[in-house]
Amino acid sequence: MMNIEKLIEAVRLCGSTPKVDQCKQCAYWSGGDMSKCIPRMTTDAATALSTLQAENEKLRAEIEKVKAERDAARQDCAIAERNHMLEVERRQAAEARVEKEKGIARDLCDDFIDFVTGGIHNAAPYCENCRPECVNAHGWCSGDNNACNGFFPKAAAWKEE
Repeated sequence: MMNIEKLIEAVRLCGSTPKVDQCKQCAYWSGGDMSKCIPRMTTDAATALSTLQAENEKLRAEIEKVKAERDAARQDCAIAERNHMLEVERRQAAEARVEKEKGIARDLCDDFIDFVTGGIHNAAPYCENCRPECVNAHGWCSGDNNACNGFFPKAAAWKEE
């Protein structure tokens, strides 16, 4: 294996038109016969350049692979974040629907109670969700909006506009 530092030094020395006493310091010195030292040096230089070029190409390929993996990971993260945001939006929409439905049920209960108090004395027989918490001890509608979950739709049609 060649010493790259000595090769660099030798190439610089030969390129500077050295004097013979300077050439003696070269790692490729062949007793002053340049037809022997320069071909060896240039062969080593070409080998070093080829090796460096191959290593460079290999490193560039590795960089491209890592970039592709990075881009795929970024895309995966973006997809995961989008899916999370969609799930949050779905959950919020579902919660909003539940709240809206509760509000509608309360409004219907209020309307039903208004309807009942306008002519029918006991709303309990018409209540779709008649439960013990909706009626008093005598079985009559208590009119408690928090306990009422709606009423029989036919009774709503009887309400006079």
